Amino acid sequence: MDYRSIISSGGDFTKVFDMDAILVSWNNILTTPKGSMDHDPLFGSNLYKYVFEPCDDTSREGIENEILSCLGTYDDRARVTDIKVEYYSNKKGFVVSIIAEYSGKKSKMKITLDETSLMNFT
Repeated sequence: MDYRSIISSGGDFTKVFDMDAILVSWNNILTTPKGSMDHDPLFGSNLYKYVFEPCDDTSREGIENEILSCLGTYDDRARVTDIKVEYYSNKKGFVVSIIAEYSGKKSKMKITLDETSLMNFT
């Protein structure tokens, strides 16, 4: 069981189980820039580095490899079955859709990284 970093109306953290807990963990891993955690500078991903890269197959493959590498290192409880990267046409950034399988159930998550979200890291 993991805890979601959203506080309920009662003031408690929201408890999540099974696939929901895994997806919360994956979101934390993939949206935390490597080097930003004092106690574990290797934790996180370098996905943010792809925001200003060309919108091409090389970048797409780099994004997919970064996701698989980070999740394989930090949380391999579920299996990634598909990754889709969609680039924005009107600004720098992308949306990643990840389909995962755990205990015979499939679930989908989306991560958005763009020039605006990078302002939170500086």
